[in-house]
Amino acid sequence: MALKKREKALLAATLGLGAVCLAIFLLSGVANPFAQLNAQRTNLVKSVEQKKKQIEKGQQAEAELSRWRKQSLPSDPLAAQSLYQNWLFELATRTGFSGVRVEPGTIRQYRDTYRSLAFTLRGRASLEELTELLYHFYSAGHLHQIRRLTIKPADGSRQFDVSMLVEALSLTDADRTDELADQPAQRLAHDSLDSYLQAIVQRNLFGPYEPPRPMVQKERPAPPPPAFDHAKYTYVTGIVSVNGVPEVWIQIRTLGKTYRLREGDTFQVGALQGRIVRIGVREVILDLGQQRLLAFQGQNLREATPLESSEKVALGQGS
Repeated sequence: MALKKREKALLAATLGLGAVCLAIFLLSGVANPFAQLNAQRTNLVKSVEQKKKQIEKGQQAEAELSRWRKQSLPSDPLAAQSLYQNWLFELATRTGFSGVRVEPGTIRQYRDTYRSLAFTLRGRASLEELTELLYHFYSAGHLHQIRRLTIKPADGSRQFDVSMLVEALSLTDADRTDELADQPAQRLAHDSLDSYLQAIVQRNLFGPYEPPRPMVQKERPAPPPPAFDHAKYTYVTGIVSVNGVPEVWIQIRTLGKTYRLREGDTFQVGALQGRIVRIGVREVILDLGQQRLLAFQGQNLREATPLESSEKVALGQGS
């Protein structure tokens, strides 16, 4: 039976819609696995980065632990206590302390990792001697620190009564059992003891704080004002002939004064003493003591040209 035109159009639309639905189904079935793979790849990359960071932190921690093992007191706690007590006593004595006493405290165990050993140092010293002790204390390569430092001025002297609470650590896996570390530490900002003596010893520790005095720069006296330049305002205003004798007119405008001069005549311009050497048709040669000038009519003396010795000879005016 033949289909009507309307039924054909309906069938074509139904088939087209089915094809679209089938394409969407197929594409979604292909796209979902790709999306899952990308997500898995992203998670794996993040996991690898995290593992790398953990490894780097572990390597840094291992390097720090290795350094601590070298700085630690001996792993034997009794040997560590005895050796460090003697070292602290010798340090205080060597730096000038008097009445030195070093008292060991309690040894405390922290799990199976390390032990904390306490020591109290007492003695009398000057500020310079205390500074030297602190310098050598922090220069030593031991795993130790000062927990508390008390200083009190001794009556009638520049000495101080010093009390110092020190903590030192002994790692159970230290690389030594009966010796102290012999490598210096790198804790201090300055290598020289003198740097600390200069910065600390001059201070009054028990007086009110006085900020350093500002540096006062001496003011240089102002240079005197330059002398007034009369030559700049002194002009060659005219060159004439009077009864066959050449004459030059020089006007000092700041003074309202005009000289009418012949060869050999002198004149005064401010502090300068001048003399007319030769008068030409449009120019004049003047002698100002240390130099000779060639000035043309209409020029001021500051614009005049200095004459070298060769030029003077060429003009027949060499001295």
